[in-house]
Amino acid sequence: MSVTISTGNVLHLHGARSVDPASALRHRISQWKQQKQHGASSPAERLIIPPNPAEPLFVSAAAPAKKKTEVTVKIFFSPVRTAVASRTNALQHALTQIRQSIPLSAPIAYLILSFPEITLVDNDEDDDEETTTEVASALGEIFEIWTIACKMASTFNIQSLGVSDFSASRLGALIKFCKSSSFASPVVNQINIQDCCVLPPSFVRLAAENGVKLSAHNDVLDVLPEEEAAAIVARTAPAGDIEGKQPPSNWEWFMKTTTVLADRGIVYALGWSAEFAPVQYS
Repeated sequence: MSVTISTGNVLHLHGARSVDPASALRHRISQWKQQKQHGASSPAERLIIPPNPAEPLFVSAAAPAKKKTEVTVKIFFSPVRTAVASRTNALQHALTQIRQSIPLSAPIAYLILSFPEITLVDNDEDDDEETTTEVASALGEIFEIWTIACKMASTFNIQSLGVSDFSASRLGALIKFCKSSSFASPVVNQINIQDCCVLPPSFVRLAAENGVKLSAHNDVLDVLPEEEAAAIVARTAPAGDIEGKQPPSNWEWFMKTTTVLADRGIVYALGWSAEFAPVQYS
């Protein structure tokens, strides 16, 4: 079976902006059990723990009057499920999940794709270990996922797409592919805050010339370690299961959603969601 957990707005947790994702997911499970929401029936092959209605990620009436909100969704692909088909399913499931929290009428300003095998320090221009064929194959798979994301954009009311931690060569290759295939080019490349201050001028120029915003992020490389994932899933086990038993599982996708008051740059809501599979309690 699979388990999907959504935190809702974690800024409601004592107003803290430093709540880590694993803690927020555990907190949501505790809420769900206390509220006895788990008593509702659900398919045996799927368990869905929805966001707490009292902690919305997006509610028009709750935002200051006439203030424009800007929603950014960042999807982290699993380091285990690397096939294009698996990542396509992950993308579909994650976007379907967020649209259950944020109405389709509210556009997603940015959809950011994060590939675990890609980091900015992994400079593919100077990597002697990777062959040209391997690099081309990896880029080809990224292009496939990008194409699928572009095709999903209208269905899920996504205004623009971006990537995370792409080096200059990868970013340039993606832009070239988009231009040659008439797909939307990335408008954002999120760079880890530890690296964003030391970008070479040629990288900055490439981004500027192609309308790509280089913005900082502080997401860790391993967003949900295997032991953390197992511990989180164990908390969802039925009451009859042995306490402390950790069912084996891998996460399929991990998603970060941020809602900003665009004209003031203030983070209004922050939440995480994740899907775990396969899960077997006993």
